[in-house]
Amino acid sequence: MKISIIIPAYNVENHLQKAVDSVFSTGYPDIEVIIVDDNSIDNTYVIARKIEQKHGEAVRVLKSPGNINQGASAARNIGVENAAGELVSFLDADDWYLENRF
Repeated sequence: MKISIIIPAYNVENHLQKAVDSVFSTGYPDIEVIIVDDNSIDNTYVIARKIEQKHGEAVRVLKSPGNINQGASAARNIGVENAAGELVSFLDADDWYLENRF
């Protein structure tokens, strides 16, 4: 069963990589990570794109529409609208999963 992990991201350039790494450290075999950049003003979007390139189809980066921060709830909703998994899990970009999460 595929799990879509939604990560709303706003100005979290120092935390995003650890959050994504923690998702893959769970070892769950069928995961997609959707990072929704909420118009960050730091390098969050650039880092997210590098993570996307590293992981290929397992990671997608989306951007909130407009040029303003719309908040974590709006970013989560964008992620859910684009999720392909049968299950959805949320992860804040400055948090991480333990290895036995799933």
